[in-house]
Amino acid sequence: MSWNMKSGGGDFDNPKPGVYPMRCYMVAQIGTHHNVYEGKENIRFQVVLGFELPTSLIKTGELEGLPHGLSIFYTMSLGRNSNLLRDLQIWKGKNFTSQQQKDSFQLPSMIGLCCFGQVKENDNGKMIIGAIMQLPEGTEVPKSVNKPIIFDLEDYLAGDETVYQRLPNWIKEKYIAECDEVKQRLLNSGTAGGASEDDGFDDDGQDSSVPF
Repeated sequence: MSWNMKSGGGDFDNPKPGVYPMRCYMVAQIGTHHNVYEGKENIRFQVVLGFELPTSLIKTGELEGLPHGLSIFYTMSLGRNSNLLRDLQIWKGKNFTSQQQKDSFQLPSMIGLCCFGQVKENDNGKMIIGAIMQLPEGTEVPKSVNKPIIFDLEDYLAGDETVYQRLPNWIKEKYIAECDEVKQRLLNSGTAGGASEDDGFDDDGQDSSVPF
């Protein structure tokens, strides 16, 4: 799967290639999306994790002085081949040893936790995270700047827009608005619009669900 850096817009610089401590400040369900990978259609419920890089600060534009941000997309799955399972085990420094541990795991529990991320430039000139690594015990990381965001799609569909209003516009417009669950709600209300042609995802496998 890709680890493309996303931004909310604005004129500011990108982080330079290197290894940085990162802190998770956002866990957001973005619903069910479709894409074609190697000729096969994939239908997956997606989640995005937002990270801040406390030691890499924006040097230009209206966000000068704030930490750079990266976002990682996953299928919300702890299946044995899923990237989410792989990265959580590296991040936490231990494996899920039973199905019961997987079933009881709550992804928002990662809010506020830190790891190392290897930032590099991909073939398209975009800054991406090439790998996630465990943060050694005792490593000091500057305090968090971003307020925690935990977005539950079910709450939003039930009419609670409190957390939704705090999401970056690019998440709301490109992903929340284009997921199956929101489109179905619009169809039911008779106000559905057109769908985008590209959901921006790559394949990362899915064979079991993660409780949110």
